[in-house]
Amino acid sequence: NSNVLLRSGAKISTQQHDLSTPVHLACAQGAIEIVKIMFHMQPEEKTAGLASCDIQKMSPLHCAAMFDDPDIVDYFQTI
Repeated sequence: NSNVLLRSGAKISTQQHDLSTPVHLACAQGAIEIVKIMFHMQPEEKTAGLASCDIQKMSPLHCAAMFDDPDIVDYFQTI
């Protein structure tokens, strides 16, 4: 459960071996509710979470757009 991970201190800006973050993964899967929970629970990680780029130089916004998820793209414009 994502809430458990976030409450236990898992940072949404932590990069994996391919430099992607949990935010990248949620965006690529179109999981807008997970994206909202992550930014709601860790507002101090918003800048780092949105600015991070993976090994392909893609930000979470790029992932959302590439996987054709306008809801996440719109959400990012409001936060």
